[in-house]
Amino acid sequence: MAMMFIIVALALVFMACSGTTGVDFVPVGIDVKAIMGIAIPVPGEEPLKAIPEMPTFTGTISWVPDDEFFIPGVEYTATITLVSKTGFTFSKVPANHFEIDGAAEVSNLAGSGVIIVKFLPVTYIIIEQQPRDEMFVTFGSISGDLSLEASALEKLDEFDEPEVLNLEYQWFSASNILRAGAVELVGEMNRVFTIPTDLNAGTYYYFCEVSAEGSTSVKSDVATIYVEKADGAPVGIPAAYAVTFARIEFNAVVAPSNGQTVEYSISENDDETELSKWQSSIRFEGLTPETTYYIYARSAENGNYNAGEASISDAIATKGFGDGEVRICSYWADQHDALAVTNNGIFTVSPGTIVRISAVNTEAAEVFRWYLNGEVVKVGGADYTGTEYSFSSEISGKHVVGLVVEIDGEFYDTNITITVVRN
Repeated sequence: MAMMFIIVALALVFMACSGTTGVDFVPVGIDVKAIMGIAIPVPGEEPLKAIPEMPTFTGTISWVPDDEFFIPGVEYTATITLVSKTGFTFSKVPANHFEIDGAAEVSNLAGSGVIIVKFLPVTYIIIEQQPRDEMFVTFGSISGDLSLEASALEKLDEFDEPEVLNLEYQWFSASNILRAGAVELVGEMNRVFTIPTDLNAGTYYYFCEVSAEGSTSVKSDVATIYVEKADGAPVGIPAAYAVTFARIEFNAVVAPSNGQTVEYSISENDDETELSKWQSSIRFEGLTPETTYYIYARSAENGNYNAGEASISDAIATKGFGDGEVRICSYWADQHDALAVTNNGIFTVSPGTIVRISAVNTEAAEVFRWYLNGEVVKVGGADYTGTEYSFSSEISGKHVVGLVVEIDGEFYDTNITITVVRN
């Protein structure tokens, strides 16, 4: 009885140490398809004898013929013997399951980790001179080319002199220096590639693939082409045609024929380096009365051109205020009142009352243009209705009212800020 107890105890200890509990252990099937670490034989290199260790298996490699170094033009067959680690198995692997990059044939038996890999005779392609690393050209005047020097030798065995083979070339464009998004360039099948002359400003990537009959192709290094923006076109000098107390308008400068638009800036001096803001409008507003200004014009920067050199107008002085200054007064109902001016522009009126704005010193005016918060709200002629603007009876709050009038071909403007309070 004691002997039986000892036997059972020893069995339990064995089971615990071996990781079993009386239930059959089922190894995990390995389903790796691509085998890494083995590549096309490169002449002159030493054959690998093992693949990198993987989490679930290891592997050794034997070669036929078993050369100390790979020889050009020789067909090599590699036998890869994969050994599963504890807890894993190749027993569920189907026949001809594995893949080896660059191999002509790859085979294995079902349930086996032994792989037979055949590589075709090696043709030795050498690129002696790579295309230039980078090149800088300018939009609209692109010239230049990329080229490389390469050769291909085929050696059937180590005792024969190598045979020189004819090469084939194919150029590609790519989206980055890593050859991503490679696109074959139709017709570009020569050693020399002429850079397209119609490229827009930007960065471009090109490389060449060199091949020979019975060989694996070789890709060149990637050349980077920088197409820089061209200088902007010159433009004419802006000329003012309407000057008021706070506004200068000028004739638009003719845009250049290269597709650039024209932009403008203004300054109180003739130093272009102090300019900070450019606009497409031919009107500058909110200026200081009785002040000298200079208007600048230049071709605007776009995708293919930098901004051009600025041209500068003659000195232009805004008008000063005088006794005949165009001014705005205000009234409501049938009474004129200057509350909009004398009471800081604040109206206190009952609901439904229409607030009217009227102008003075405009007897010779031919055109009236009223603005409310920067938007044109009324245009009138030389009549009584042109001299005034009526607010909606519902309007309230703070608003900017502006007026531009034309007198003898000259333009005059003014504005006030009013606040309508409904009591």
